[in-house]
Amino acid sequence: MKKRIFGLETEYAVIPGSPGSQINSFNLFNLLQWAVSLSCRTARAAYRKIGFFLENGSLVNYEARASAFLDSRIFESATCECTSPREVVTYQRAVESILLESMERVKSLFPDVGNMNLSKSSVDWAGNTFGCHENYFVQDRMRLSGRILNTIALGLYSIIFTVFIILNVISFIFSVCWLIYFCLTNMRAIIRTISRRSKSDRENSSSESNPESDFIMAENDPFARIEQSMAWQMAWWETIFKIILGPLVKPYSWLVTRANFTDFTMDLTSHLISRILFCGSGHVTDSGQFTLSQKRQGINKIAAVYFDEPLKPVFDFKFFLFSPFSCFSSWKQLQIMFSDSNMCQYSEYLKVGTTAMVIEMIEEGQDLSFLRLDDPLSALSEMNSPEGLFKPLKMASGESLTALEIQEKLLLLAREMIKRDKVAPFWAREILDSWEGVLRDLRLKGPVGLADRIDWAVKYVLVRNVMSPMDPETISKYIPLVLYLERVGIDSTRFTVPIDEMPEPLRPLAREHEKMIMEIAGRAGVDPGWTHAAARAYFGARKIDFRFHDLNPGRGYQRGLEDDGYLLTLIKPSEVEVARCTPPAGTRAAVRGYYIRRASETVRKIKAGWRKVKLYEPSQTASLSDPYQFKPPFEV
Repeated sequence: MKKRIFGLETEYAVIPGSPGSQINSFNLFNLLQWAVSLSCRTARAAYRKIGFFLENGSLVNYEARASAFLDSRIFESATCECTSPREVVTYQRAVESILLESMERVKSLFPDVGNMNLSKSSVDWAGNTFGCHENYFVQDRMRLSGRILNTIALGLYSIIFTVFIILNVISFIFSVCWLIYFCLTNMRAIIRTISRRSKSDRENSSSESNPESDFIMAENDPFARIEQSMAWQMAWWETIFKIILGPLVKPYSWLVTRANFTDFTMDLTSHLISRILFCGSGHVTDSGQFTLSQKRQGINKIAAVYFDEPLKPVFDFKFFLFSPFSCFSSWKQLQIMFSDSNMCQYSEYLKVGTTAMVIEMIEEGQDLSFLRLDDPLSALSEMNSPEGLFKPLKMASGESLTALEIQEKLLLLAREMIKRDKVAPFWAREILDSWEGVLRDLRLKGPVGLADRIDWAVKYVLVRNVMSPMDPETISKYIPLVLYLERVGIDSTRFTVPIDEMPEPLRPLAREHEKMIMEIAGRAGVDPGWTHAAARAYFGARKIDFRFHDLNPGRGYQRGLEDDGYLLTLIKPSEVEVARCTPPAGTRAAVRGYYIRRASETVRKIKAGWRKVKLYEPSQTASLSDPYQFKPPFEV
């Protein structure tokens, strides 16, 4: 097998703390960055989003939404470049460990933050989806037709880029005019702040600074207001850019999706669809049904240049917008958007490892056409439940296979490939054994056989227990009645109190509610007397669904089960501890981490990016164009 680069990008939802908190998400992110810098060295990110790189080479950034930039409640992390599935899981856990520790430090120092927590879920209570993207460095053999389409796409890209530059010039002029206006109207506040800062610097030179007073000063600082306003303007202009550039991006997307990764979009898709049997994170829908994948509701196409539309593709080709000439390279970054955020280590490990195996087979020219699904998205909907795993799916060849059978055939082909490979990496056989064990246990024992290591199976057992003795189908019939009672504020345990026993003023409204209750129950064909039991089961299952993904071990169900030894793990705590501040040795993450560490030790300003690192005083730039580069081009 070839050497390969792996990486994960994950969005985390910020769970609100105490009501009335004065700390918005943007300020919280700045506080978090300060707290992280106390745990490990960091560098400001030379990136299109506000963020910072860690000493281990990973990125943490603020995921802004244009409609609510200051309070988007989404943080994002991207693991450093890894060379094995085990490394991916280790560095994902390391970043999460740093974020959790820093969040606790912020909460202890700033009471206004309240009891905020981070959730690693692909969907929230309102149905909004959160990103989890996989990145693989793959070899894409391009045909002549692909080169022609890429050439046309590059011409269209030049138009897109020209329009982009014009919009940037306009936005720059607008921002400069606003900045001049702000300075003229806030001159006194600016002078006072400069004076206060110089006084504070003199005082702090002889005593340790108070982070809380520093933050309060920043809250009233006009320079902080300028930074926040400029950041908000960036998000606002981003929305305008999408409106104007969207019609141009669509034909560009059509061209690049037909020119690049064609073997992967045809032969990798069936694996990505069927692998949810071991990497789906599980979800309780609004109707009370249990599904394997949280992401299914947000997927509507196989491949596209994702331009922030409501629905997403399985494969995202947006990378070509930021690196247009890379489409002519034989080695490219393949990004997969259809990926649930996993809590269990085995789910994440198998997700990355098995996908790398299938990618290797495609690169070798292995014929996987007999495993192509006739309609992948429809097949995904059909198999997206514990029972659906054993449901026959129509293949493009006309035959029928279940999701489990597709995975078993892929496993067999992967074993044959590794037998032929005399220099297969150490992790390949480990993946094969874990892959085989999961498929065997699912076939012999059903979901219970995976309830010690796979996300959806753990959640399924918990949900099934809280729903007992009612079955999901029965509970779903009660949901309209349960939601009606919740909407009008009636406790489901007391709505059957006889109207004659109620106070006189409440009786007319009670009769009106009773009439509506009986009407809803009649349409659903249910007994209103069981509504309380149904409500308790439904809301209990929904609570498990979302608390399962809370990263705080004291609140999150999965982390609690893992810490108590009920779930199998791969990574030792000591490995995570080392990975917090040590990058992988065999990729450019090692170079990035080296310069971040040396900049801190030599007190030099630094900006880090994925493809280069820039140091100041004196100015030096290190190119990181080769992802396998692990030696610094110059010493510091």
